Order: sequence, then C-alpha cells, then structure tokens
Amino acid sequence: MQGLAIVTIAVALGVIVTYLLQLRFGVIRRGGEGAPVMGKMRAKLHDKAERDSQTPVADFITNAVVNVAPLTRQTEQAQRDSLNRSGMKMSSAAFWAARFICIATCLIIASLGVTRLPEGDPRAIPALALGAVAGFALPQLYLLEVRRNWREDIERDLPAALDLMTITVAAGTTLESAMRIVAENTEGALSEGFKDVLAQAKFMELTTALRQFADNAKVQPLTLFAAAVAQARDRGIPIAEILEIQAETTRQYRRTRLEEKVNKLPVKILFPIVFFIFPALFGVLLVPAGLQLLTSLGGM
Repeated sequence: MQGLAIVTIAVALGVIVTYLLQLRFGVIRRGGEGAPVMGKMRAKLHDKAERDSQTPVADFITNAVVNVAPLTRQTEQAQRDSLNRSGMKMSSAAFWAARFICIATCLIIASLGVTRLPEGDPRAIPALALGAVAGFALPQLYLLEVRRNWREDIERDLPAALDLMTITVAAGTTLESAMRIVAENTEGALSEGFKDVLAQAKFMELTTALRQFADNAKVQPLTLFAAAVAQARDRGIPIAEILEIQAETTRQYRRTRLEEKVNKLPVKILFPIVFFIFPALFGVLLVPAGLQLLTSLGGM
C-alpha cells in the first residue's frame, strides 16, 4: 500500500507540474487558428477567467487546470449559476481549478497518511477514496457557506438601503440615482449587488437587471422589492411611495426573522447544557460528597 500511495502522490504532482510547464512554455495551445474544438472552448474559458481573475498567478493556474480537466458546457453553466447565486466574483473556470487543486491536495495528504500504515492494511484504499471525496466536497461546502453569509448580509442591509433610497427619491432624484447613492456610500453585499445592477442597466432595463439580482439572491424582501418596482413602473405609481412601503415591510420581515432566531436559542442551547454544563456541574457537586461518603463508610 505504501507503493500505491507513493504512485498516487507522484501522479498527482506529475500531472500538475507537467501541465504547468507545458502551459508556461507554450506546448499546450490556448485555442486560436488550427486549434481543435476543445481548444477553442478552453480559449473561451480562458478569456472569461482572464477578465475575472485578480492576479496573474491565479489566472495562470486556472488556465493550467482547465487544460488538465476541461469543463463541459453544462458544467460551466451550472457552475456559473451557482457562483451567481453566491455573489462570488469568480469565473466558473477559476472555481473548477480551485476544486481540482483541492482534490489533488487532499489526495496527497491522504497518500502521506497511507504511507504510515502497515503494508497490506485494508484501510489504505478507503483513506484515498475519502481524500478524493473530501477534496471534491470542501469547495462546494465553502460555496454554500459564502452563499448563506451573502444572503444574510443582503437581508440585513436592505431596510437601511431602502430608507436611504426613499429619502433621496423624495428629494427629487430618480430610482437609478438613488440606487447609485446607496451603492457608492455603503459597503457590503447589497452595495456590490446594486453596482452590478447599475452596470447591467446600461444594456437592459433597470427592472430586468434588478429582478435578475433578486432571482440570484433568493432573499424574499429583495424579490418583493424588485417586483414592486417593476409594477410601479408599469402602472405609473410614484416610486417614493413604493420605496416607503417596501422599507417598512422589509423592516418588519427582518424583525420577525430576528424574533424567530431568538425563540430558537433555548432549543439550540439545550444540547451543550445537557452534555457539557450539567456533567461538569454534577462532577463538582457530587464527587466531593461521594468521596466523603466513601471515607465515612470505610471508617465503619
């Protein structure tokens, strides 16, 4: 089994290093004239990753991994939708690269652990399989955590943002200007979302961009706000009235959610009380009494 672990480590490292060197020195083509169909698709993914990546190193690694394990169109679309629903500024190719590297890293760690097992130990293969599963699942679990925090930030910031928009619209500005003021003078997930909406509004209707943002966020107050804005524009209702109503509705929704969380606290705290606090308390109170009783019985 030690030989299998060493081979796994060598293959994982060899594949990564080989393709990094091939990409670095131009052996692998990034698409273009004379490139195969898969190469053209990788070139398209590369262009998107290049626009979204933050550092040349991240872009270089992304391209190398896409060459190692190309994305299918269905996987790319599903991954892009998942990232949009989490508010992450990352290309689908970059996330795919992160998952691939995580799998390779967990396999290497599992292989190093397997080398410490005795020869022929049946736990070696399950350990390698567990490493591969963990490497595949960890990026998705991280994405789910980011999505949860992103939605909570939007839900928390929305009432104050709607109050600010109500004031600015009542002062005579348009909805676009009010949204821009919120985006420029606040920070957080909602501010970034409004910036994206304003950027998309250059190519489509503002209400359409706002609905897309609400569909990605899956936050009920934001969905109601987007629907109310679209209805107000269609029917000619003053937007200031809609914003005021939505601000109050969102604030009430937020208050209700907080009350629900507070009411759930006694149930959540029951487990640590029963399994951690009570045993320690009983130990402090009963152990001295028990020792004293045993001493008394022993003296009889």
